[in-house]
Amino acid sequence: MNGKKVLSFVRDNGASAVFAISPGVANLYALRIKYYNHTGKILTARMQLLAADGTLMKEELLTFKPVPENKSGTVVTSTGTSINAGNYKLVITGVDAQGLHLSGVEMQ
Repeated sequence: MNGKKVLSFVRDNGASAVFAISPGVANLYALRIKYYNHTGKILTARMQLLAADGTLMKEELLTFKPVPENKSGTVVTSTGTSINAGNYKLVITGVDAQGLHLSGVEMQ
């Protein structure tokens, strides 16, 4: 998309994108998901934050508003609670996501 690498949802539901996150210290973290949605409609996906052992830390339904061509949007959420240092997976599964393109996740 615009010369950038993205993960694209080519059907409405069921497909997932997985991002690895590894906080260095225990804290509550903001998660910023950068996306492209040029469909003209609001798209939805389920976000799950999983610990290394598969424990569900947080689950949330995310909405991705339409953005103009050649522009990206950002959905901001959080880990919900303080998480320890370690390895986690952020799984985003399409609910009504056909046409959604994810370009990355930033943890702060």
